[in-house]
Amino acid sequence: MKFPDVVGYTLGEARIIIGRSKAEVRAIDVTSPPRQNSNQYDDTFRVVRMTITDTGKIDLLVCKPL
Repeated sequence: MKFPDVVGYTLGEARIIIGRSKAEVRAIDVTSPPRQNSNQYDDTFRVVRMTITDTGKIDLLVCKPL
């Protein structure tokens, strides 16, 4: 299976692109500056890293836009 590169896209856009490719997102993690920890995210967050797991699913690392 070919996986689309969604780094730089908003999470909302990335979900649409990944869905069209029939791939599946396994996990979404949030990164943030020190002392601003949050596990909540929305579709405006940007994808900063995409990792393909051994099971063929996608893990995304997102961050809040400025």
